[in-house]
Amino acid sequence: FSGFGGAGGAQAFGGGDFSDFFQSIFGGMGGGGFSGFGKNFGRSAASGQAEGDVEAELTLNLEDAHRGGNMQMTLPNGRTVTVKLPAGVSEGKKIKLKGMGNPTSRGNGDLYLVVKIRPHAMYRLEGEDLYVPVTLMPWTAALGGTIYVPTLDGPVKVKVPAGTHSGKKLKLSGKGLSAKGSLYVTLTIDVPRTLTKEQKDLFTKLAALG
Repeated sequence: FSGFGGAGGAQAFGGGDFSDFFQSIFGGMGGGGFSGFGKNFGRSAASGQAEGDVEAELTLNLEDAHRGGNMQMTLPNGRTVTVKLPAGVSEGKKIKLKGMGNPTSRGNGDLYLVVKIRPHAMYRLEGEDLYVPVTLMPWTAALGGTIYVPTLDGPVKVKVPAGTHSGKKLKLSGKGLSAKGSLYVTLTIDVPRTLTKEQKDLFTKLAALG
């Protein structure tokens, strides 16, 4: 498959598991199954959709779902189609490929790609919102300061108020899966496992003052 094409030129699309996608549609079909190949493919679409409509799962990485773009797919019959993924496409979203379903007496049905987003090592996804943990050093939590928070668009500076406690959440609007979503940052305090003599003395003085 070719990659995404953006305003800045071609961009590799590494998130769509299209080998698995086509295996789920065409695997075990003996090479047939699409637009005149003589056999059906995919799974029947949901009740209420037209005869010949089928669904198949399209698995994306979180970053690719956030970015969106154009994806070119070459089908087993040699036909190349362009699938437009909207930026911030969410889990369960259906992308319709008209006339790409199973053949019927009235022509081909439609193929619906159902988006599934892989779990991410850093972010937790809920709807269009993202959740990420960020650690603070004790002095930053006590005195306040500026930290860098990872987002899907790159790190951003965030001010931490003085007296921040572990578990406090910060909300970054518009930094979720889509522009409608938010990024929720959960702050945890990282207590150093080893301290220098000077640090121990300072903590001892703080304990005495407290």
